[in-house]
Amino acid sequence: MVGGTRQRPFEVARAQKDSVYWQATAERLPNLAKFLLKLQGPKLADAPGGKAFLSQDEKVMQRGKIVFAENCAKCHSSKQPPPGVAATQQQYKDWMRSEVLKPDFLDNNFLSTEERIPLDVVQTNATRALATNAMKGHVWDNFSSETYKTLPAVGEIEVQDPFDRSTKKFRPPGDGPGYYRVPSLVSIWATAPFLHNNSVGTYSGDPSVAGRMKAYEDATTKLLWPERRPGFDSIARTTVESFIEIPAPYLPSGLQSLAQNGFLRIGPVPAGTPVDLLANADLDLSSPEKAVERVRLVEKISKDLARIRPNHLDSQQATSVLRGLVPDLMKVSKSPDFVIDRGHYFGTQLPDADKRALIEYMKTF
Repeated sequence: MVGGTRQRPFEVARAQKDSVYWQATAERLPNLAKFLLKLQGPKLADAPGGKAFLSQDEKVMQRGKIVFAENCAKCHSSKQPPPGVAATQQQYKDWMRSEVLKPDFLDNNFLSTEERIPLDVVQTNATRALATNAMKGHVWDNFSSETYKTLPAVGEIEVQDPFDRSTKKFRPPGDGPGYYRVPSLVSIWATAPFLHNNSVGTYSGDPSVAGRMKAYEDATTKLLWPERRPGFDSIARTTVESFIEIPAPYLPSGLQSLAQNGFLRIGPVPAGTPVDLLANADLDLSSPEKAVERVRLVEKISKDLARIRPNHLDSQQATSVLRGLVPDLMKVSKSPDFVIDRGHYFGTQLPDADKRALIEYMKTF
């Protein structure tokens, strides 16, 4: 909310030279690599009692393969047409349908292209894709490629007001943020809930095969029938009246005078406040203009929220005060995207029978 000291890159070369922890870890990497190369995703058919969850209907399984080839394989298969073989969309589908019906299609198939998919295409919650730590000059600069740091900005995405449900457009920045890599579907039967933030599907905590299959059924159903997801109700909100306490030494000089008893205490934040409304604030104070803007914003927030307790405002009145601050907070948000379980609508327009066939086929991954 108030910013802090400017980030500096963690320098790999310096760690390699001076850090015994880095050096000790590096010595173990060859053995770790050997271990990872031995790993293979567990098949449901090989799990205890797993075969009982697999469909024995050959027509359903065949249909599931075709649906996968036509709707999923373009992103979720490492086996792709050789260059020049599938110049048109129809040629691609013909090639992939033929490929997926081969008995060895799943052999040595990572079930992902590992390509970067723009936010405006996948439409999932933007917050993780808009992380800035790996951008040029930031803390993980040395751990991201130049290709990443020069990525173009993605297209506009639609975000929803966390109170009145109205929508507006938001354009993410370029030079890195704005993309998700395609995840592998290997052993997808065992990995629900889905999406990058585990938001689609209910986590049961049951590690048994039956428990994993129950979670898989719930997650795949919500993935392909998005109207069954919580949607707007998935927004993470505070459950009680809360405060943000920032130690005075971390405050920029322009805000030091606002600290009391060693802290800048922002609040009370009413119960029901979207967590990301505060957590996603842009902390970059690299320019004088931004620094002045943040000082004014924090003063306004502190002043408005301070009215809640002395005036004995009830929860509805307190929320009304907060809503007056929403435009200001949205303006400085790195990611004003609050609905957690949205996006990945590929295949959602398929007939129900095709969706069920796809769910059955993916159990074999």
